[in-house]
Amino acid sequence: AVGFRLENFHAMGGFAPNGVAGVLGAVSSGGVMFCLFGFRTAMDMAGEVKNPQRNVPLAMIGALAICLIIYIVLQVAFIGVIPADYLKDGWDKISESVLGGPFAAFATVLGMQWLAFALYADAILSPSGTGLAYTGTTARINYAMSRNRQIPRIFEKLNRFKVPGWSLIFNFVVGMLIFLPFPGWYELVGFISSAVVLSLAFGPVSLAALRYQVPDLNRPFRVPFGIVFSAISFVLVGFVVYWTGWETNWKVFLLALMGLVMLAITRMTNKEANAPLNLKESIWIWPYIIGSGLISYLGSYGKGLGLISEGLAMVIIAIFSLVIFVLALKLRLPDEQARSLVSREGK
Repeated sequence: AVGFRLENFHAMGGFAPNGVAGVLGAVSSGGVMFCLFGFRTAMDMAGEVKNPQRNVPLAMIGALAICLIIYIVLQVAFIGVIPADYLKDGWDKISESVLGGPFAAFATVLGMQWLAFALYADAILSPSGTGLAYTGTTARINYAMSRNRQIPRIFEKLNRFKVPGWSLIFNFVVGMLIFLPFPGWYELVGFISSAVVLSLAFGPVSLAALRYQVPDLNRPFRVPFGIVFSAISFVLVGFVVYWTGWETNWKVFLLALMGLVMLAITRMTNKEANAPLNLKESIWIWPYIIGSGLISYLGSYGKGLGLISEGLAMVIIAIFSLVIFVLALKLRLPDEQARSLVSREGK
C-alpha cells in the first residue's frame, strides 16, 4: 500500500533470472519446507484429539492451506515493495542490504519505523509458539519409540503432570548439541528440512504396503489412488533431499547411522526389547540412504561435485526412487503377519 511497484515482477530478467536452481534450493535450504512443517504437529498429537477422523485432516490440510496463502501474499508484497535503488545491481545483491531482515529493512526505508519495530518484536515472540508445539510433540515421539522398545524405557516414564519428563530433558540436550555443527539459522533450517523430509519417506511405503496386506481394513481416513500417490510422494522426498545439498545431507545420513547404533545398544541392554527387528524387510533403507547420498555428492547443490546436470539429476532421482519404492513393497512383511499385527493393535 505504501510503495508497491508492479514493474519489479519483470525487472532484471523477470522470473528466475539466475536459473531454476535457486528456486529449487530455496525449497529445502531457503526455509520453504521448514515453514510448512506445522502440519506434523496435528499428526503427532492425534492421540489426544476429539473426533480425530474429522479434526486431524481438517487441522493438517487447514494448516498447509492457511500458511501457503499467507506466505504467497508475503512474497508478493516483498517483491513489489523493493525500492528501485536496491534492484540496480540485480536480485542477488539484495541480501547484502537487508541483513537485519528484508521486511523490517524495507519498512524502515519507506518510513514505517513502527512496522519495523512490530516485525522485530514478532521475530522474538513467534518462535516461542513453534517451540512450545515441538516441545510437546517431540517428547511424545520419544515416548512412542520407548513404548515400541526402540529406545530405553526411561523415556516412557511420566511425571506427576502426565508428561514424559525425561524425553523433554533429552530433547533439550540434543537441541543444544545441534547448535555445534549448525551455528546459524540457515544451516539449521537446511538440516531439519532434509532430516524431516527423509523421515517422511517411510509414510508412503507403509501406506502402499498396507493396501496389499490389509486391503479390507476399515479406514477412517481414505486416500484415493493411495499407491499412486505414495509412489509420487516417495519421488518428491528424493527431490527435496537432493535440493538440500551435500554439505547438509552427509550430516543427515551420519545421523541415520547414529540412530542405528543407538537402536543396537537399546537391543543389547533392554531385555524387554525382544520383538523381531525384521531386518530383511527393512534392508531397502540402506541402499536408499547410500544412493541418495551418492546422488547428492555428485550433484550441484551444497558443495556437491557438480558432475550431473539439473535435469539429469531429476531423472536419476525419479528412477532410483521408484526402484527403491518397488523393492520396499516387495520386502514388506508377509500379509498374514501384517494382518495379525494390525488385528492385535486394533484390540
